[in-house]
Amino acid sequence: MNKFSTLLIPLIIVSVSTFATPLTAQEKLEFQKSSVPSCIAKNNASRDLTTLQKEGLNNYCICHSVVMTSLVTREEMMSLGKGKLPTTFQGKVSEAQKQCIKALSN
Repeated sequence: MNKFSTLLIPLIIVSVSTFATPLTAQEKLEFQKSSVPSCIAKNNASRDLTTLQKEGLNNYCICHSVVMTSLVTREEMMSLGKGKLPTTFQGKVSEAQKQCIKALSN
C-alpha cells in the first residue's frame, strides 16, 4: 500500500460512518409508536375494511415500521424532521414494502 491508500481508506470509513448512523433502540421505539397508527389511519381512511382486513393491515403496518427502523439512519430521520426527503428514503420505503408483503404472504 502506498501513502495515499493508507490515508484514503480511514477517510472513506469515517465518511461512510458519519452519514450512516443507525437509530438507537429508543429512536426505533419512538418511530414505531408514531408510524404504526399513522399507517393504519392512512390506509383505513379511504375504505371500509372487514375485521380480517383490518388485522392484516395492522400486521403490515407493524412489519413496515420495524423494517424501516432497521433501514433508515439517524441522519435521514433528522432530514425528514426538517421537512426534507432524503434521496435514499423512497428506496427504503419500497424495500420495506417488498419485505413485508413477502413475509405476510407466507
